[in-house]
Amino acid sequence: MAAGNLFAGRFIPDMFNSKALLGIPFTDKPSHLTGWYKYTPASYKSQKGERATDECSIYALLSKWNGNQRDTIALAKLESSNAITEYTQFNLTFNYQSDETPDSISVVFASSARGEEFIGGVGSVLYIDHFELIYEQGSVVENPKTNHIHIKQNNREQQLIITYPEKISIRIFDITGTEQYKTKGLNEIILPTNALKAGIYIIQAKANNGSIKTEKYYVP
Repeated sequence: MAAGNLFAGRFIPDMFNSKALLGIPFTDKPSHLTGWYKYTPASYKSQKGERATDECSIYALLSKWNGNQRDTIALAKLESSNAITEYTQFNLTFNYQSDETPDSISVVFASSARGEEFIGGVGSVLYIDHFELIYEQGSVVENPKTNHIHIKQNNREQQLIITYPEKISIRIFDITGTEQYKTKGLNEIILPTNALKAGIYIIQAKANNGSIKTEKYYVP
């Protein structure tokens, strides 16, 4: 028994040594995770030999790397064994445990909450639709000087041009969180379009005062 799940991150298939590497670069502080779900839980025999009803798990975790471990900044979570036959909205509040700025987010939807322990009901089904992060007014603080990362693609010269108002550091991650490019101390970088494969990228600009701005960009 292995739980079906959907998550932000990367999956490495390797038979019984497969790994789910959760999380992507993220520095904002949302207030809620919302969306719609349906759930059909299956029953299973517990370790005590009793019949139990499976639970789904829906959560978003904001964290920050501290050496080789991640410190939790905030968590929004729902676990439920209720059968939900029609799409029902969930609205989960992030409970902040620290004033630190996160550097990554993990978003997970699992048909069995204890799937990592191979505990759950075979046949549990979780449907997810239209989920999004909600921000309270003023919850995202930006430096006006780094408020806009200008990105344009010059098809004629086959170039991707990224500019910003002051000299700051720039890092580019693919959707799995793997760093693809970095530089610092420039106002403009010019990349050949073939330097990045087709897909979604996260472009992060960091000013000398520590303020950070991130934007997504799609390379067709």
